[in-house]
Amino acid sequence: MYIGAHMSAAGGVDKALERGKSIEIDVVQLFTKNQRQWASLPLKAENVDSFRSQASSFYSIFSHTSYLINLASPQNELYKKSITSMADELKRALELGIKMVVLHPGAHVGSGISQGIERIATGIISSYELAGVEASAMEVIDFL
Repeated sequence: MYIGAHMSAAGGVDKALERGKSIEIDVVQLFTKNQRQWASLPLKAENVDSFRSQASSFYSIFSHTSYLINLASPQNELYKKSITSMADELKRALELGIKMVVLHPGAHVGSGISQGIERIATGIISSYELAGVEASAMEVIDFL
């Protein structure tokens, strides 16, 4: 059995792994940016290097996307922002060497389940394309 926790990345993404080591867990989940904002600052090279050097100490590491993302939204402006934000998270995860990204894809907000699912699927594909990521290079999980 593996034990994990969502760890704070306050002070730099590498701090999440340091905190994980301090409580002796096997799996870490973290936000690579503020989860309640669309904008993100670039990752600092020193934090990326430190993160990558610590990563092998863990069984798995998960990145968690922004809570603002709604790939099921019928509102085009929100949908486009969501695709851009998802693509940004995919790029950040790849930069850190993270292969698993947790996504809560959103709600259809009355447009219907079928349309919501179709927009989610299309949005994920668009996010991969925008990020320049091969679909097989990442696993997008946790469709809650």
